[in-house]
Amino acid sequence: MDTKKLTVIALILILIFSLAACGNGGGSGDPELLPEDTTGAAETPATPEETEEPPDDTGDEPPFLKTLRTGVYGYDALVVVVQEDGSRSNEQNAFVYSDGSRAVIGRFDEGKLVERCIHDYEKNMSYQFFEKSKQYRFVENHNILTLNLGMADFRSGQTETGRGTEDFFGETLDYINYGAGEDLVRIFIKEGDVYAMKTRGIERAAYYVLKTYSSPPTTEYFDTQNTNDYELIQTDRRVD
Repeated sequence: MDTKKLTVIALILILIFSLAACGNGGGSGDPELLPEDTTGAAETPATPEETEEPPDDTGDEPPFLKTLRTGVYGYDALVVVVQEDGSRSNEQNAFVYSDGSRAVIGRFDEGKLVERCIHDYEKNMSYQFFEKSKQYRFVENHNILTLNLGMADFRSGQTETGRGTEDFFGETLDYINYGAGEDLVRIFIKEGDVYAMKTRGIERAAYYVLKTYSSPPTTEYFDTQNTNDYELIQTDRRVD
């Protein structure tokens, strides 16, 4: 065999071995598994159920009604009594303040405080002060606040018992009921917030809300301890 043929055979063998080495990649025939890079990995987006806040069961309530439900609030009101013929009488200014454990309602006549009634929620006891006669009494039936004075317990947890529309002294307004029976209070809504309220016990009277507060603007009317200037009376007869 001449030299030229030996050279060709040698070149062919070198090429075969070179192709074999390239095919094996110098190692395993399986693709190499690189370690997972987690340094810049994007986090899996949370589902809406995981990020949404719990539904607000009072979400459709007017703003001031939500404040009433906290138990810490205040509002100034105009008390109006409407006669059967539709005429108004006995218009008086009043206020209702609550600090969460006590609530006080006051009534003015010609700018002077004539009566205040304080209810202690923890003791379930009411105190009624008559400022003109400087007399006071204890009231074991706290419903006097709702039946006679138009104040309801709007602390958190008060149960809504119905909604609808009603003629309210010449206006057709939406309302929300709270409580039932003797404790029922009807809240009238106008322009998206509390406009007025009335109770079952005083159907022809209403409290028009004039100004609202997120807490009592003063605590002076809550005082039940300083009774030295008052005479204790034991009668249900109202004394002015």
